[in-house]
Amino acid sequence: MRYLFASVAVAAIVTIPAQAQMGSGLISQEQAASVGLKRAWFARADVNPAYSAVTDWILSNDTLFLVTNAGLIQAMDANTGASLWSTQFGNPFYPSLGPAANDTVVAVINGSTLYLLDRKSGRILSDRRVEGVPGAAPALSNEFVFVPTFSGKIVGYPLDPNAPNFSRWYYKSFGRALAPPLVTPKHLVWTTSDGFLYVARAHDPGVEFRLETMGQFDARPAYRDPLIYAIALSGDLFAVDENTGTLVWRYLTGYPTDRAPAAVGDKLFVSSEEPMLHCVDAASGLAKWEALGISQFAAVTKSHVYGVDRYGTIHILSVNDGSSVGRIATGGTLNALVNDQTDQLFLISKSGLVQCLHEVGADEPTHYVERPAAAQAEATSPSAPAPAAETTEPTEPAAEPADAADGFGEPAAQPEGNPFGTPTEEAAPPAKEESDFGVDEENPFG
Repeated sequence: MRYLFASVAVAAIVTIPAQAQMGSGLISQEQAASVGLKRAWFARADVNPAYSAVTDWILSNDTLFLVTNAGLIQAMDANTGASLWSTQFGNPFYPSLGPAANDTVVAVINGSTLYLLDRKSGRILSDRRVEGVPGAAPALSNEFVFVPTFSGKIVGYPLDPNAPNFSRWYYKSFGRALAPPLVTPKHLVWTTSDGFLYVARAHDPGVEFRLETMGQFDARPAYRDPLIYAIALSGDLFAVDENTGTLVWRYLTGYPTDRAPAAVGDKLFVSSEEPMLHCVDAASGLAKWEALGISQFAAVTKSHVYGVDRYGTIHILSVNDGSSVGRIATGGTLNALVNDQTDQLFLISKSGLVQCLHEVGADEPTHYVERPAAAQAEATSPSAPAPAAETTEPTEPAAEPADAADGFGEPAAQPEGNPFGTPTEEAAPPAKEESDFGVDEENPFG
């Protein structure tokens, strides 16, 4: 299926009534075809809308990972909608943050416990109590899992089971770390509520520089080599060179936003609460166009940009000038994944209905981000089994933790060599007030 080069000719704005799907959010094939789209698949996440909902989701290579507020994480094939696995973790009554994923591991936080799961099977590999109160979802490099905390401290735990306990590191930043960090091929990037953007080395821990702004950050940064894009809650968008720390440009949307920007090719897309979708030149920061009424960016192809408004209507815009080409009125409330990896549209409703759309005539998704060799090999393997029959029955929650007094008792003894087992040495002391960079006494990264 090749979506990027699909040719879609729509001469005028087309508004399609939702008819039988009105209120459900499900887009019929007739609706999709009328604006040059095709519904590739739809499936229901493992949630019971009566008491649980999907709180966060990410696209990693060709897999969707979804986390619910009932302590459940699910993996879905992004090309077919097949459910690959579903795992209950932690306490369903505690808040969950995540997910994050690399080539082999998925990370998620429940309460104050960090869980690592096997990417292929969903099996829980390890868990450990994190230092401090988590402020946002974790981030993963190939060597570390990074946890942002409410106090502003970023803690990095090694993934290598043979790594000594003292090799973890932490950095005490100014303000609270309330947005998920970003991992680039070379760096770890995070932002704080006091308007600071930090860039540290991802493979050899150590902070390289920080940038001070005037606004609070609530959204995950975006990246296209060599620029980091971060948007403040105030709507100020910044581009920073990850190698030098230079502020390359600044763009003002004029309205608050808490959705992550999307960098695709030479364009950057960001939505504000006006509502307005902004298309900005990724290199210069100059405005290309604005589209009023669009509150969520969904995806971009060679010819079109797709967004969703506050009423769940899908808008198709010209990629050249942002002019309206067509729309689909769904009659439901839809949230769009901020997809800067492929040209597919991923939509989810409050009831847990997930659907994928792409342009007519495509054979496979166009990937804007180079996939690791492991992911490309996985994509050529036999397809996963078809999704199980839809059900509204909730997954049985996990048993209460043994220490029910506060829910965060010490983890049980782990197998020898497990980096998330109970530490045999005393935890690292908090960073001193006069020093940002905290290290254990024997830490080689001091």
